[in-house]
Amino acid sequence: QSFSNSAVWNLELGRKEDAIATCWFVCEELLPKIDRRNVHASFLIIFPVLWVMKSNDFALEARDFFDEYVCEAYTDFFGEGRSTFFLPLYDPVMMLLDLAGNPDTDEEMMEEYIDWAIDVDNLGFGTLINTKTGEMGRTADSIAAEICYILSQKVQDEGQRCTLIENGLEIAAEDLDFTREKRLV
Repeated sequence: QSFSNSAVWNLELGRKEDAIATCWFVCEELLPKIDRRNVHASFLIIFPVLWVMKSNDFALEARDFFDEYVCEAYTDFFGEGRSTFFLPLYDPVMMLLDLAGNPDTDEEMMEEYIDWAIDVDNLGFGTLINTKTGEMGRTADSIAAEICYILSQKVQDEGQRCTLIENGLEIAAEDLDFTREKRLV
């Protein structure tokens, strides 16, 4: 996890090239060495890297690494009916990285994403997951809020746009209060 965190710190210090180089090292050198059955460890190592990659126009590459080393590994070794701590985040992470990297998300996927984000029950991940992800640099709820924001910019239907904005603002405000309370900011 230290390597992944160093990517975040390099980016914060303005060392963009070092941050990106660290991301590629983590994804191409470290992740392949982790036992694929240990999806929890893979999640912990890749999670901070995803956001550095996304913020530097490598969202689709980040999505592909997350899919291979976390989502596919989980499906291969555990699958239906099983669980792991961060499983509720797999789909939203994939969704956000897809939306961030694909300016023209296909219509079917957009409908699926909109349906997910309009249901406010999907957007809150609870204290424990938010605390753990917040300690890694980004809360789970902030992912949901950003999904709502991106979708609100892409959706044509005015009613859906308003709902997405309202949902995103609500979850973002709650998340901001939470991160301040837990001193995650």
